[in-house]
Amino acid sequence: MLAPEEFTVGTFASAPAGSLILPRNKHEATAIVGLLDDAPTAVLLGNRFPFHYFPTAGSETWSGMIIPKVRVEVDESTAFDPAYGGSPLGVPW
Repeated sequence: MLAPEEFTVGTFASAPAGSLILPRNKHEATAIVGLLDDAPTAVLLGNRFPFHYFPTAGSETWSGMIIPKVRVEVDESTAFDPAYGGSPLGVPW
């Protein structure tokens, strides 16, 4: 559960890098904002548009609940299976 001071509501353009954005409804996508070439960039998560990305500058029509300063932890023992011949999801190989 989040306290009121731990999130805000706004557009993707207003979300700083390091934010998780939760969608407003089932037709929108969850996103995480990172940096690509020093520009804030949203990466869409979930089944609809997995790993599609775009710069957040000017993204005034995309919006949601913004949770800044999220921390992503990766379990390195299960994140990648070297015996698997294909590319892991989200890796542009």
